[in-house]
Amino acid sequence: MVLPRGLPVSVQPSVIEVSIAGEQAEPPLVDASTKALADRLAAAKPVTWRGSDDLPQYSWPEVPKGLFLVIDLWAGFSGTLIMCLSLGLRFVALAAECQPDGVDCASKSMPHVVHAPQVEQVSVAVFLPLVRRRKLAGILIGGGSPCPGNTSLNVQKKGLGDKRSHQPRELRRLLDEISSHPAT
Repeated sequence: MVLPRGLPVSVQPSVIEVSIAGEQAEPPLVDASTKALADRLAAAKPVTWRGSDDLPQYSWPEVPKGLFLVIDLWAGFSGTLIMCLSLGLRFVALAAECQPDGVDCASKSMPHVVHAPQVEQVSVAVFLPLVRRRKLAGILIGGGSPCPGNTSLNVQKKGLGDKRSHQPRELRRLLDEISSHPAT
């Protein structure tokens, strides 16, 4: 889904407001950490590869044109972003990952990725300033579901008793938020 360019959007220290055709939308409250994340994403440069080796290159019959926003949930070392680079996609990225090792690995090889420490922090309020600032060809949402609660490598796994096993509900929340937002 793509938020249309040219919507009048005003960003204030505590709220982000969207008005459509002269109507005022109900402004969602945005805390300081969400605003800081939104500001970093709005200023982000397209993702580039700075890894020690070359990326594998895969060809498409036709590479999609334009700049995309790629949101990588439960990013780990950001395999979704590596594949997008390998396919030749031009994009800015928001990666949500709580494990410091994954964030460190991704940051070293793709320094322009904006990182969020929790999937719960990803919302329309985070990427609306970017949508206003840049002309996006599309928004891609991907990522791997967290597995610590279910993996056989975790001897203390609790299955559905582990709150991390319910994280895919955050994807549903984000999709519902995007589809019900007046600017989408």
